[in-house]
Formats: sequence, C-alpha cells, structure tokens
Amino acid sequence: AILALSRGLGRCAYRFSHKLRKYAEANLDIAFEESKTPEEKRQINIASFQNFALLMLDLFWFNFRTKKRLRQYLKYDESFQILFRDPPAIVVTAHYGNWEVVSLGCGLEGHPMTSVAMPLKNPFADSELYRLRAKTGSEITSRDGAIRHVIRALRAGRGTALLVDQNVLPKEGGVFVPFFGLPVPVTKAVGSLWSRTQAKIMVSWCIPDEHGVYTVHSKTPFPEAGEDLSSDEIAARVTKGLEDIIREQPEYWLWSYRRWRYYQEGDDPSLYPFYARKTKPAKE
Repeated sequence: AILALSRGLGRCAYRFSHKLRKYAEANLDIAFEESKTPEEKRQINIASFQNFALLMLDLFWFNFRTKKRLRQYLKYDESFQILFRDPPAIVVTAHYGNWEVVSLGCGLEGHPMTSVAMPLKNPFADSELYRLRAKTGSEITSRDGAIRHVIRALRAGRGTALLVDQNVLPKEGGVFVPFFGLPVPVTKAVGSLWSRTQAKIMVSWCIPDEHGVYTVHSKTPFPEAGEDLSSDEIAARVTKGLEDIIREQPEYWLWSYRRWRYYQEGDDPSLYPFYARKTKPAKE
C-alpha cells in the first residue's frame, strides 16, 4: 500500500509542482545533455518525485513498530558491513534513495550515529523527524559547532553520517569541485573530520527493490593507509563517488534540488541552468 501510494503521490507532485519540475528538467539536461532522450529524462524525473514521496511516507511507516519494520525492510550489503566490524566511520551520502533510514538502521545494529542536520521550517515536522531519528540511539546536532561535536563522537568510536550534495559556499567552509562536468560548491567538513580523527570515509547509499526492501551499499572506504589527502581532494573524491552512483541509477536522486545554483567568477553562465547565479566575492 505504501509503495502504490508513493507512486501515485509522486506522479501528482510531478504534474502539479511546476517550479520543482522545471528545476529537475534543467538539472537533467545539465547532467545528461544528449546522452538521454527527452522521454528518458521525463521518466527519471517522475521516478525521482515518486522516490521522494516514498521517503516521506516511510518516515511515518518506520515511526511505528520501528525495530520490527527495520529488521524486515532494511538490509546491508557486504560492502557496508565493514562499518559494523570496524567502527567508527564517516558515512557520506546524498539526497538519494532513503538517506534517513541509514542512521536508524545503524543504531539498531548497535552502532548509533552522530549526524548533522538543518532544522525544518515547520517546527512540528522538525520535532517529529528529530524524534524518529533518535529512536534507535542516533544523535542529531545542529550545524553550529557541529564539527567539534562530531570529532568528539568519532574519537569516542561513534560514527557520523553527512549529506554532502548541498550547496556550501567557500565563505561557509566549502570548495568548488566538478559535478557532472560543472563546478559546484561542496563542504570541506569531510576532509576536516578525517584529518583530525583518521576515521575511514565511506560513500554510501540506500535504495529499495521492487518490494520496498531497502539495501545499504558502500564504496570501498578511503583514504588507504599512508594516503595523505587534502580537504579539497577529499571533497572532490566524495563528489565524484556520488556522481558515479547517481549516473548508475539516476531515478533515486532528488533532481529538483538546485544543485547548480552558484557559479564562480570566470565560469561560463550559459553552461549553468536558468536558476543559477554568480557567487559574490568573499569580503576581505
């Protein structure tokens, strides 16, 4: 019933959310250019709305009988289970598949996460989401002072989960790195956390099968022993890893997010979508 409802709600959202649909169409054109037909892009767009509808419905679904339902509807690929065998880890993911259920499941497996999250505009929804996230022992911290808090957690053996496909400008601690061929601003927090804790970095994702059963996957952890990477290099490597995942199954990414919202001085604005704008130079 949840799966059927998500497909219907997703189609409705695609049809009536004109602005979000246009953002997604522009993003798909940036990412795939002529390599996909307009109809293929349309189907990806619809599926993306449907996946987000499923995510929202599952927030309510997993809010009841949480442990039983997680045991039934959440699995772990062998690639991710290194987190359980050898904690801690810096788990980085994107608005892809069901990013909310990963920390819930880790808590249930005895490895609760400390995560950084932006508060929602709706206070009731924010409090309910916080309650769900903390239900299996996960800890949520706001962005203010988050790095120090997360570093303490990692040094204590507690993992962290970060969403890193958001626009973080250089003045906010970000760096521009390539994403589908165009520079976008990405947080340097992952590199900062690694340099101070040496916790392995796991680019991870969680997607459902046709029955709605989720599986969490991960790329090979990095950096390797003895490998010394800068925060900028880590940001670029993480972003490339997420791009590869999205290219493989693009229907699970949130295409309506304005990921190419900013470009730098010297970039060609004609290469960016209609909603993009130039970043202002940092104040001296």
